[in-house]
Amino acid sequence: MLRHLDIRNIVLIEQIGLDFGSGLSVLTGETGAGKSILLDAVGLLRGDRADVGLIRKGADGASVSAQFDVPRGHPVIAVLSEQGIDVADELVLRRVLSGDGKSRAFINDQPVTIGLLKQIGQMLIDLHGQFDTGDLFNPACHRQWIDDFGGYAKLCAEVRAAWATFSAARKNLTRAQDDAAMAARDEQYLRDAVATLTKLAPEVGEEEKLAARKAMITSRAAIVEQLSATLDALQGEGGAQEKLALASRALDRLRPKMGPQAETWLSQMDAVLSPLAELTAAIESALFVANEGDDNLEVLEDRLYDLRGLSRRHGCTPDELPAKLEELVTQLGLIDGGADAIGKLAAAAQAAETAYLAKAGELSKKRQKAAKEFDARVMVELPPLKLEKARFVTAVTALDSAAYGVDGIDGVRFLVATNPGSDPTPLEKVASGGELSRLMLALKVVLAAAANTHLVMIFDEVDSGIGGAVAAAVAERLSRLSSARQVLAVTHAPQVAARANHHLIIAKQAKAKTAITSVTRLTNDNDRREEIARMLSGETVTDEARAAAQKLLETRVA
Repeated sequence: MLRHLDIRNIVLIEQIGLDFGSGLSVLTGETGAGKSILLDAVGLLRGDRADVGLIRKGADGASVSAQFDVPRGHPVIAVLSEQGIDVADELVLRRVLSGDGKSRAFINDQPVTIGLLKQIGQMLIDLHGQFDTGDLFNPACHRQWIDDFGGYAKLCAEVRAAWATFSAARKNLTRAQDDAAMAARDEQYLRDAVATLTKLAPEVGEEEKLAARKAMITSRAAIVEQLSATLDALQGEGGAQEKLALASRALDRLRPKMGPQAETWLSQMDAVLSPLAELTAAIESALFVANEGDDNLEVLEDRLYDLRGLSRRHGCTPDELPAKLEELVTQLGLIDGGADAIGKLAAAAQAAETAYLAKAGELSKKRQKAAKEFDARVMVELPPLKLEKARFVTAVTALDSAAYGVDGIDGVRFLVATNPGSDPTPLEKVASGGELSRLMLALKVVLAAAANTHLVMIFDEVDSGIGGAVAAAVAERLSRLSSARQVLAVTHAPQVAARANHHLIIAKQAKAKTAITSVTRLTNDNDRREEIARMLSGETVTDEARAAAQKLLETRVA
């Protein structure tokens, strides 16, 4: 529930900190005292537009924050967790306005986007004013309310999952059909390209090898000459090997005379002769390849020309040609054997559509059943709210197949006929502001036990323009609603004020040539009786009004 609300420098409010309890809290006060300002401040936490005109005159900026106690498992916790914001048991929303018209948002002191604040604020706060009945005009809300009323959260999730599967299968089929159609248009090109690449049989890294081989062939004469000269210096007459061999034999003849020293020198000589022999063999092999290689320079150049030409034609590097061949073969496969693949995809899409329609059809039947029960319960609530002539109808209609989606195959819309004999029409066409407020209250009373993420419901003058028994009926319903969740009501009706668990008075006071709004909590029955008496009689509180106020308070207790 909403535990604390702090407002600073919003219009007439300099600084107000309000603590709230469970049940029904009412805010009363004379017209113009600033009750609507409180609702404007709460609206900022629901993502309403931040108008610089909200900042109190003379202040550099303004802010509003709200502290909520959030039960474990509340959906808002999962949403914030995805954003890296941890929530234990307490959640604080804050909106800060600056004089340049900019605003910033914070959740648990972490900066967030206004969009995220709006999402979270609207999940926590259900705000209804006499001229703020947008949800009543929004068919998407109507459908959600019927699903909540019926307790169809699990089935709705199954419909969403079935739609996701169907959508993916349909996209796969469409993509394959488009690819096949494109492949069919380019069939001759594909066949020629595959034939050419298959005949060429390119390999990854081939261009680099061919280029290196071409460079060797081009410089073969110089290579042979230098390799031959090297071998001659190593193993020719008077070459290094011959001279080292003579030196080795001379050392060998010294062994009888010099003993171990000669042995050491001979070992060192062997260490020189062995690598030299390996080097000579490697150079001989290279010289053989250079002399005996069967590479034809013209053949190599033609191969390089073909590789590079095809790579330019297909917009890739020569090393990417093998992959390009596989891609073209796959595209041809859509022509040669693609009918089978498309058939399988079409069958999968059909099966997914059948499964979706089955789930959505099941949900549709349940919605129609829930709508009838919902209408019956709403009709029970209407006569005490001075809507006895109204007829409320929830129309569940089949959508065109093109409009099917994640929410199923139904359109759901609330209709009302305010006069006997007239046909039900959309609410916004027939109902006044006061009627809409009371109708919203009736709907919320019926929906009170349904699944709902809102921790607090706020009603602004839902009792406007009524009195007597009707006001008492409104009060009774607000009280009943507050047994299911926390309710705040801005009211001018003493019947509503008498029903409250908590009572706060909004007043406007003069301060330094300006006016500021203050809030006083009434903590005893005498103060409450006096305020309710003022609401009954006006500026001059009479004993008769006090007696009537006492009667209302006693009725609440009873």
